[in-house]
Amino acid sequence: MMINVSLSRRIYGELNNGRVINRSLYDEGREKDSPLYHELLHQKDAYTEMYDAMGYELVHGEGYFFIRESDSHDPHRDATVKVVALLTILGQATMQQGFQFSLLTGEGAGFSQEMAAELDGKEEYEDIKAAVGLKGKVWQEIKNILIERRIVYLNSSGRAVLTDCGKSFFQQLFENDLS
Repeated sequence: MMINVSLSRRIYGELNNGRVINRSLYDEGREKDSPLYHELLHQKDAYTEMYDAMGYELVHGEGYFFIRESDSHDPHRDATVKVVALLTILGQATMQQGFQFSLLTGEGAGFSQEMAAELDGKEEYEDIKAAVGLKGKVWQEIKNILIERRIVYLNSSGRAVLTDCGKSFFQQLFENDLS
């Protein structure tokens, strides 16, 4: 097989803008397979070689791909820390508000703008945000960082739901917690 040039251009645009390419994408509240993910998966060796030649590492996680700089200095470290901080806030707030973790993973559920508004001004969440340089309201930061990078998507009700990448973050966290 050969690389699909049209898909390759779209893949480059997504990855180069700091976005994750997930196995599934969400269109009008419906989950469907991502052609970009499947192109990367089926041509992984070719894409790995191509991104390596450009100075990037193509990272394949459980159901997602992203790129990072090959050298040890990661200029996107600040963005990564902000992503982790926001995912931590989402997980912690979900549990503290008395919901099951499935609230963040179910298409029909999701973390609402109203739930996020309840966090604004609370010291523990403000401390997390301040530590990583987040200055906006929780919902705005979720939109600007997690949704923009395809780690969370908005379902048909406008609630935040984890993508494959977001789910993988918590799966790794839970696995490390159990070991």
